[in-house]
Amino acid sequence: MALDVGEPLFGTALAGVTRWLLIEHDGPWAPDAIDSPDLPAHLVTAARGWLAAGQGRRLQLIRRPRNVDGESQRGSGRRRLFKVEAGEGREAIVTAFVDDAVWSNDEGGLDHHGASGIDHTPQWEEYDGRLVLVCTHGRRDVCCARLGVPIYQALVDECREDTLDIVWQTSHVGGHRFAANIVMLPHGYHYGRLDAPVARRIVRGYLRGRLTDLDRMRGRSSYACEVQAAEYWYRQASGQCAVDGVRLVHVQETESSGFGVTLRDAASDEVHELWVSRELLDDEAPASCGDVARPVTRHHLESLRRLAGAETRVAGVE
Repeated sequence: MALDVGEPLFGTALAGVTRWLLIEHDGPWAPDAIDSPDLPAHLVTAARGWLAAGQGRRLQLIRRPRNVDGESQRGSGRRRLFKVEAGEGREAIVTAFVDDAVWSNDEGGLDHHGASGIDHTPQWEEYDGRLVLVCTHGRRDVCCARLGVPIYQALVDECREDTLDIVWQTSHVGGHRFAANIVMLPHGYHYGRLDAPVARRIVRGYLRGRLTDLDRMRGRSSYACEVQAAEYWYRQASGQCAVDGVRLVHVQETESSGFGVTLRDAASDEVHELWVSRELLDDEAPASCGDVARPVTRHHLESLRRLAGAETRVAGVE
C-alpha cells in the first residue's frame, strides 16, 4: 500500500486539468462514469463532445443522497450541471438545471456560458460560491465508498449553515490509494488520506480563502505533478497559506537537472525558483484496491532560492 512504502501525497493530483464538467446523476455509477446506466443518450453525446473539444477537460458525476437534504432528483428527470474553469487566474463556476424530457443539445451547447436563445438548452448562470467533491465511487474502488461516505456526511454537517450546494459526492478523481479524497473547486486542489476532523478543517479554511493541513494536500489539478510538488515545498517553507497566494511563472525541464519551477508570492511579489527531480523507486504500490502493484514515483526538492538573492537549501522538506 502507499502508506507501507512511504509514498508522499504531494505531486499526486490529477495533472493539467483546467476545465471540469459536473453532471448530477443519482442512479448507479459505472466504473467509467460516462458509461453509467440511465444517463440520457443526448447528454452523454453532449458530454463526449465537450470532452473532445479541448485538452485539460474532466467529467465528474455528482450526487446528494436523499437522506442529506430530504430531496432527490432521481426519477424526476431534472438534474444539476456545473462547469468549472480551474485555470490559474481564471477560476469561475457556472451552473444550470436541465430537464431530461425536453432538453436537446445544440452543437457546442455545453460550452456556452450564457443564455443560448434556443429552447431547452442549458441556461448557464454564474455560481457565486465554491464546491467540494468527495470521492465515493465504490464501483471503481471499494475504499472510496468505505472511507469517502463518512467524510461526505461530516462535511455536509459542517457546511449545512452555508448551503448544501457546496458538498457533493463524486465519481473517480484519481488516487484511490489515498482515500478518502476530496477536490475543492474552482481552484482544483486535491487532498487525501482524510479523516473527519481534518476534512472539516481543510474545507473551513478553503471557504475562507486559506489552505490548511499541507501534509494532506496532493496538489492543484491545473499544474503538472512537478509543479504541484514545488508549490507544496514553497508553501511549507514560506508559510504562504492564501489560496491565491502562489502563482506559477515558468517551468523549465532539463534531462540532467529535472524541473525548474518559478513561482511568484502574491503577498510579497517575490519570485522563487525551485529545482525538482523525479525518481522511480524500487518500491511498488497498487494505484487502486485490487490493482497490480507498480513502481512508485517520488519527487525530491533539490534547491529553493529567491531570484536575485542567495540560494537557500531546504533540508528535510520532502
